[in-house]
Amino acid sequence: MPRKVTAAMKPSREVSPRFSRPTIFQQVQVRVDREENTRVLTVEPREKSWGPNYLRFGLGLSTDFDGESAFTLLGDHRMTWLNSRGLEWRNRVALGDLTGLSSELYQPLDLSREWFVAPRASALQQLDSIFVAQDAVSEYRSRRSLIGFDFGRRIGSLGEFRLGYDWGITSFRTATGLPVFDRAYDHVGEISARFLIDQLDNWDFPTQGYYLRAETRASRLDLGADVEYDTGILQVEKAFGSDRNRFRAGVVYNSSFGSERPLYDAFALGGFLRLSGYSDREILTDGALLGRVVYERKIADFAAVARGVFVAASLEAAEIDNRLNGPADSSVLWSGALFIAADTILGPLYLGAGFAESGNAAAYLFLGRP
Repeated sequence: MPRKVTAAMKPSREVSPRFSRPTIFQQVQVRVDREENTRVLTVEPREKSWGPNYLRFGLGLSTDFDGESAFTLLGDHRMTWLNSRGLEWRNRVALGDLTGLSSELYQPLDLSREWFVAPRASALQQLDSIFVAQDAVSEYRSRRSLIGFDFGRRIGSLGEFRLGYDWGITSFRTATGLPVFDRAYDHVGEISARFLIDQLDNWDFPTQGYYLRAETRASRLDLGADVEYDTGILQVEKAFGSDRNRFRAGVVYNSSFGSERPLYDAFALGGFLRLSGYSDREILTDGALLGRVVYERKIADFAAVARGVFVAASLEAAEIDNRLNGPADSSVLWSGALFIAADTILGPLYLGAGFAESGNAAAYLFLGRP
């Protein structure tokens, strides 16, 4: 018996059939009709009723109960489908201890949207503390302005790979307290490679899947830099469990590969789930190995305002390699956190406290991803 297949589609923009992904459509209905002696397959996709522009906000508050507090307000804006190939304009702004603006144009090159280019620009300013005998004796302000360009490939629905170049200027100087470090003003010139796979079923409260990020950067005089050094980061995280009980285990390894890393590009520890008992960015190092385990138990579900309320705990440990902003700590630092979280209609909400074996403690409040 002959078969006939038809597709009833009325998209408002040209879309490649190979890119008919769930990210484009809110619902896809499929039915089989019988017309005389012929079976007709009809596919009726319906585009999302929201978008194509998206806006999100976030808020972060923390304190170490010893006079050191941090406040950051975040905004994320994304415009999609600016041309027939799926051009996106992505913007992010931060105000507070971390102040900055970043913007990227993400342009797919082929109809299947596998290959892309991404020119970008960013300006960032933040305050960090210098410690002597565990006491903050000064603060320095670092500023960085960059322009960059990435060429990459999307790896199906798994993730993406990028090659990039960045050029710009960076500086740091003492803002308050003792001038522990000399004022610096350097040019930035570096190439980078990043490989990313994201298979978590939910970014904020996953029950299954894994996340992998591998990135390396090389700063060279020939590329326009004033300082030569290398950095690399490897992050792996696995989620498992059920709707009621959820577990996450992960490691983050950062290294300078034996090179001397400048203070303004140090690897930072301290803050929620990154040695939670320490203040945000309290530990700046050449490199470190961080491991953590997080357990979340769902205790309530309020469909109108939150898809889940959780009580949770974490255990974290880090091996520090050459701390840059304070005295050398013990080879392994232990920390942990107790917190309440909710998957609200405004985004994930976290309220908790962190503790460290050294006696350090911190409190956290986040609306949005930490």
